[in-house]
Amino acid sequence: MHTRSFFLYVPSDSPLHRMHPLVKFLILIVINVFALTVDSPIMLTMAIILTLIGFKVARIPLKKMSRFLILIFLVMQGITVSYLLASRIPGRTVLYETPWGTYATEMTILYAFTMVLRFFTMLIGSTLILASTNDRDIVYALRSLRLPYAASFTVTLAFRTMSIFLDDYFKVRDAMVLRGTDFSKGSIIERVKKYVYLGVPLALIAVRRIIEVTQAVEIKGFKLGGKRTYYHELEFRRVDLVISILTLLVLILIFFFKYYLQCPLLSFPGI
Repeated sequence: MHTRSFFLYVPSDSPLHRMHPLVKFLILIVINVFALTVDSPIMLTMAIILTLIGFKVARIPLKKMSRFLILIFLVMQGITVSYLLASRIPGRTVLYETPWGTYATEMTILYAFTMVLRFFTMLIGSTLILASTNDRDIVYALRSLRLPYAASFTVTLAFRTMSIFLDDYFKVRDAMVLRGTDFSKGSIIERVKKYVYLGVPLALIAVRRIIEVTQAVEIKGFKLGGKRTYYHELEFRRVDLVISILTLLVLILIFFFKYYLQCPLLSFPGI
């Protein structure tokens, strides 16, 4: 049996489903802070390997990531091209110079590769956590932080809108493929133009979704104020406390070694 999350259908017996939502979001924050703080290719690669192992432990098939491969490829291309054509990172050897004054060295390639690893770490780390997260989990997590229910509901609705947008994106893209559009052929500029053509129908669909959600909320008589009762009650267990402490400890150690001890293994190039 599988359970629907924001992006995927995940086995119901996944260990992540038994984890308190607040712990999930704490792990999500630490993963993204790690990727933004550490700029060592070796450490980022190790983080990616550990995250892939996490997919196996959580019983989330890696083939579920296949739907994001095109997005990953486009972003990686954009990062690489921007550094190769619009940066001036000093190095031992200048590989080429552009007419507009930028140049590329061996350090440019290494830095571009590091940025790609950063993006990939944040993407698969966020996917691992959000793959077992649904609307109810976000409300519970934010309410555990004593946030007002109105703010919790607004954030939840934003996440739900992102998942709906992804579903609409793949539907529109598949429709264009059936009409003969080939997103895998042509130069980078031609491919970008093809994806730009997706924007018009997606924008119209997004407006229609907003109207539908607004009407659904009004019909159900939803109110942001007043006391609320909950059908589900999630307990913050001891194992959740232990995981939270270990996660925060990892974050503290990252800042301690990076900024206080200035450990070269955590800094660029980190090799």
